[in-house]
Amino acid sequence: MFEPRQERPNPYLGLTYGQAMERLAKTYGGHLALVFGERRFTFAEAKAEIDAAAERLAALGLRPGDTVALWMPNRPEFIWYWLASAQSGFIAVFLNTRLKRDEFMYQIAQSRSRVLITAGAGAFRDFVGELVAACPELGEQQAGQLQL
Repeated sequence: MFEPRQERPNPYLGLTYGQAMERLAKTYGGHLALVFGERRFTFAEAKAEIDAAAERLAALGLRPGDTVALWMPNRPEFIWYWLASAQSGFIAVFLNTRLKRDEFMYQIAQSRSRVLITAGAGAFRDFVGELVAACPELGEQQAGQLQL
């Protein structure tokens, strides 16, 4: 006769992303969590990166409920800012990295984001260059003071 397997309760049920990462870092701190090309991150290192990203976002004056647009390809920084946004109470909006100018500008406008985080050098396209081309005022204003 078939006996159902006894399942252990999931210790992550009911936890936020931030709480789950905290538990993972404490439980598996030195274990490998992420491999990206030649880069490797343990759970403790991933948690430290997420916390650093959360501090950078907080320094921008964001408040819980504010929207953060993430316009970057698959890379560790995407994960850091996504989880930093979640653990800080921000709403992360993922923008499609394959859209054309009019399409990404529409997505950005519709997101009502207070912050846009994008990839710099080394990405498959020039995200920053395309933003400046679409919004020339970006090149004329100081960082942290941008108004679009």
